[in-house]
Formats: sequence, C-alpha cells, structure tokens
Amino acid sequence: IERAKADAAAAVQREADEKAAEIERKRSYARQIIAHIQEVGLGMIGGKAYPYGILLRELTDKIVINDDLGDMQDEVRAIRDATLANVQSAMERAQERAAQQEREEQERIALEEQARRDADQKHRTAVMRAAKEAIMTAGVDEETAKKIVMLIRAGEVPHVTLRF
Repeated sequence: IERAKADAAAAVQREADEKAAEIERKRSYARQIIAHIQEVGLGMIGGKAYPYGILLRELTDKIVINDDLGDMQDEVRAIRDATLANVQSAMERAQERAAQQEREEQERIALEEQARRDADQKHRTAVMRAAKEAIMTAGVDEETAKKIVMLIRAGEVPHVTLRF
C-alpha cells in the first residue's frame, strides 16, 4: 500500500511538473511574441527595417493570438493592439508629411514657373519698347510705332522679326 501511495504521489507530481513545464513553455513563447511585437513597433522585422504596410500586415495577419500563448493571451493581445495603433498613427503621420512635402514642392515649382513667365514677359516688353522707341526716332508717332511693332510681332511684316 505504501508503494502504491508513493507511485500515485509520484504520478501526481509528474503530472504537476508536466503542467508547470507546459505553462512555462507557453509563457516563454508569449514573451517571444511580445518581443517580436515590440520589434515590429520599432519598424523592424528580424532586425531589418520594413515599410509600414508590411509592418501592419505582420501585426494583423501573422501574429496569431491563440491557446499556444496560455494565460498571457490577453497581455499579448493588448500589446499587439497598442503597437498596431502606434504603427498606424506613425504611418498616417508619414503620409501627411509626404503629402505636405509634395504640396510644398508643387508650390515651389509653380512659383518658379510664375517667376520665369514674369521675367519672360518683362523681357519681351522691354524688347518691344526698344523697337518702338527705335521706330519713333525716324519721326513716327508713338501710336503708329506701337502698331508697327505689333505687326512685326505678329509676323505680318515679311523678312522682319523680333528676337526675345
């Protein structure tokens, strides 16, 4: 009877040890998953930086919360959800910065183009004014000189052009 009691006690102890080992294995796995989630939160997978889309996919599709995590499922889920929110927020901020940079670049290009057009118009006006004044030195009144310059500009005076 003593032997049977000892065997039963040993079996109960083995079963308790196996349960404790299983719980520890699940907790260890959960800690690995948490470390992975934290790495993804830093923008990396396996030590390599990845774009936001891949990071989001990693958090939503690849990290599975199930019984393999044991009693740490809720903790892992909370960490994953918080990290997912942070990554989404960072992605939105990056998109906003990129859009703002694009708007600023478009505005800069538009301003440069407007400045170029303004300078070109100023130059053309100066050339036409100089041509008008040169014609006026021949005794032509200003209104007629303007008309002659406009005819030359329109290409209606053969063999005569204005270079800008």
